[in-house]
Amino acid sequence: MVEEVAVVNKSKERFEVLLEEIKDKVQLVLEGHDVLRSEMKQMGTDLRSEMRQMGTDLRSEMKQMENNLRFDMSKLDQKIGFVHDSLKKEINLSNDILSEQIKEVDSKLDRHIAQPAHG
Repeated sequence: MVEEVAVVNKSKERFEVLLEEIKDKVQLVLEGHDVLRSEMKQMGTDLRSEMRQMGTDLRSEMKQMENNLRFDMSKLDQKIGFVHDSLKKEINLSNDILSEQIKEVDSKLDRHIAQPAHG
């Protein structure tokens, strides 16, 4: 019976050692999970921060592009206005020249018709 008690005690000691080792390993796994959870939380925080910054940067870029487009449109409007004014002057000048030439032709025709051969 003493031998049986000794075997039981030895088995109990081994079992306790094994339990202690398992407990240590489970503790390591739990700590690893805590570290992973913490890192994942930090990654989420970092990602949200980067996305907010990207949104801010994108809005800023869009605003700059909008301002550039407005500036370019304004310059284009000025150029169109200049071309319009220039063409209007050219047309008016051409109209004046043509009017003078028509008056000259009209005058020549009137003189020609007034000649005795047409009378």
